[in-house]
Amino acid sequence: ADITGVGETDEAGDNIVYVEVSKADKARYDFEKNNIYVYAVSFAVKDALVVDAEAVNQESVEYANKLYVNVLENGKIHKRYIVSNYNTETEYLVEQGVSAGQTLAIIR
Repeated sequence: ADITGVGETDEAGDNIVYVEVSKADKARYDFEKNNIYVYAVSFAVKDALVVDAEAVNQESVEYANKLYVNVLENGKIHKRYIVSNYNTETEYLVEQGVSAGQTLAIIR
């Protein structure tokens, strides 16, 4: 389902975003009384490339921290910088830098 209300603002100029809440949760919680704000519940990503967090490394390059992985190609290890805007303790969602099917080396 699409999120509606994105781009709308309230009287104070704060963004308003509507989310779906089950009837059970609506009955269980009095959101307005308790000033409960939902910032993010979940999101779906199609055709995502996810890699193990142990394969992702970080280094400082020209005043910025960059993420990279070590890719095994033709028996040699090559450093590949990646772009990831979402990660957990166990995995990274990779937008650029490596492709599905490439072999990543975890160097400890």
